[in-house]
Amino acid sequence: MWRLRVVHATGYAYKSAVTASFNEARLTPRSDSRQNVVLNRVETTPATRSYRY
Repeated sequence: MWRLRVVHATGYAYKSAVTASFNEARLTPRSDSRQNVVLNRVETTPATRSYRY
């Protein structure tokens, strides 16, 4: 069985200081009959609340 590691980075840059921002990222891979996700992690900097749908 193959094991793959995929690393993805998304960044945002603003012209001035930002105190609030709403961003949505749907990055969770799908487990199905052809692949099995062993570990999935989404990290944000700075740390913030995250929600799963």
